[in-house]
Amino acid sequence: MSAPALAVLPGGRPDERSWEEMLLEAVEPEFRVDVYHAAPGDPVLHGPTCAVGGCPGRGVNRSLGLNAGGENRSTGTRFRGYVCLAHVDMWRRDGEPPINVWVRQTARALKGQARPDRCRAPGCARSRSSNGLCCAHRRRWIRAGSPALEAFLPVAGDVVAVEDRCLVSGCRFPSMGETGFCDGHAWRYRNARHTRPGLTADGYLVRVREMRRVSAPSYDMSALPAVVRLELGLALQCRMHARRALMSPLVFGQVVRWLVDRDAESVLERGEAYWAAEADQRFRVRSLRANPLAWLRFVRQCSLQLRERHSGRELWQWDTWPTDLLDVDRRWGHQPTRRIYFSEIDPVWLRELVKRWAKWRITSATKSPASISCSTSSIRRFCRWAEDHAIALTGPAAITRRVLERYRADVFLLDRSPSRKTGLLSDLKVFLDDVRLHDWADELPANATYYRGEIPRDRTWLPRFIDEFVMGQLETPGALDRLPDLTTRTAVSVLIETGLRSVDCLRLPYDPITVDEAGAPYLRFFNHKLSREAIIPISEQLTDQIRRQQHDLAARFGTAPPLLLPRARANLDATIAFSYATLNRRLGAVVGGVRGP
Repeated sequence: MSAPALAVLPGGRPDERSWEEMLLEAVEPEFRVDVYHAAPGDPVLHGPTCAVGGCPGRGVNRSLGLNAGGENRSTGTRFRGYVCLAHVDMWRRDGEPPINVWVRQTARALKGQARPDRCRAPGCARSRSSNGLCCAHRRRWIRAGSPALEAFLPVAGDVVAVEDRCLVSGCRFPSMGETGFCDGHAWRYRNARHTRPGLTADGYLVRVREMRRVSAPSYDMSALPAVVRLELGLALQCRMHARRALMSPLVFGQVVRWLVDRDAESVLERGEAYWAAEADQRFRVRSLRANPLAWLRFVRQCSLQLRERHSGRELWQWDTWPTDLLDVDRRWGHQPTRRIYFSEIDPVWLRELVKRWAKWRITSATKSPASISCSTSSIRRFCRWAEDHAIALTGPAAITRRVLERYRADVFLLDRSPSRKTGLLSDLKVFLDDVRLHDWADELPANATYYRGEIPRDRTWLPRFIDEFVMGQLETPGALDRLPDLTTRTAVSVLIETGLRSVDCLRLPYDPITVDEAGAPYLRFFNHKLSREAIIPISEQLTDQIRRQQHDLAARFGTAPPLLLPRARANLDATIAFSYATLNRRLGAVVGGVRGP
């Protein structure tokens, strides 16, 4: 992006360094490319490797990629039974036999992907070139009159094998001759030169790499301007290092075409509201726009954080606050909110006032980042309402009692839940009252607020206790068996016996059990409400349930993870706790199936 273009972006400092220069410095060389090819084994950008031995392609789950049923349907085992789409076609051409047997016994390597096999001569370390033998043993076999291999192999003898490896990446066999290839690849190189005269050894290596990439995921950014290419490369880099959810090349391609159609010079040249409105127009079906919009937002946030870090301003002055930088003691680590947005709050004087208020609320621990994020969302809606109604918020004096009354009337006409309507008004009232209390805006009218009774309470809340009959049904082994996995059953068992808050339960450490001098078990946990550690006695039955969960985690991750109840998806390092929303949904499914007396 040019210096004039960057100057219109909040926080830009084009007089010191251009945005493109910042990106070139931040993006690693492997991501500064037109087309990024994910390396096999990368759990985020590549995904599970095809189950067919030697195939570097990205495997897809059998139940999705094969659309199979019965004995061929996936059991959901993590990274097991995944087959690339090219081998899916091969499997179908073979008549769709049992997939497990086909993968082990019948599946063939795709053209250009097969690895050479070892020479059949006993003790030979070289690869096969032809007739199942390396070049040296093949010459001996020909000089012996080409007898049956079963008769020749016992008397084949030893041949020389050098220590240098074959030049083809991933080949485990020693090289031979001047080309630097092993016997098998040297034989293929000679065959390739018959159809491509003049093919050099370096050209053959390039050809091998390209053939191996046919079924491997790639991320094509060649149609984009240089700055947008770097911004997407930065996002891919951040996604790989974060080791979270598996990236979909399909979604990536949708965003690339979206940016090309909009002639975007940078993902930062337009605001969040613009791209959200564009997504509504481009992807009419909500389920189809969720992933592209989420990925574009991630690209924007990676670029925003980079720009803010180089802006020379402290965190509290940024237009987007990453919650992991605010929550230094991990007090609010259980909350799903990752960022607090201020960029869409206009005019600028109001945005700076909201930042000042948010800083005071967070540092005084009277509001969490999630609560602040909800409040800023309400204030953004107020700003958009004022813009739509041609109300110029030129200063604090423009927020009059009459303006607030008009806004209140329009809020109750929105197609939103009663609780959300109440929240829109309550968040604005709390903000204005705090501003007036601290004298942060002398021009704010004294009556610019909502009075008691003007914001009706939402009286649709359900009671917080569980009916005794339903609780009795949940405590039965049959109800727990209906829960889908061991992690959910362990969480419910802890909640039923101990009465912990869900936030405390879901963030238990891997080994939360301690014993007293008599050997009685206790559960050690962190009480987030009181911000201190606590212990409570537990039964042997719950202790056994926790031990089963620990054994399952150790087998699944290969080592002891930091959490006892980690999330099942997009959690490669098991550092993300099980979601409260997931637990609530699964409990609701079980409770929904329980009928009263």
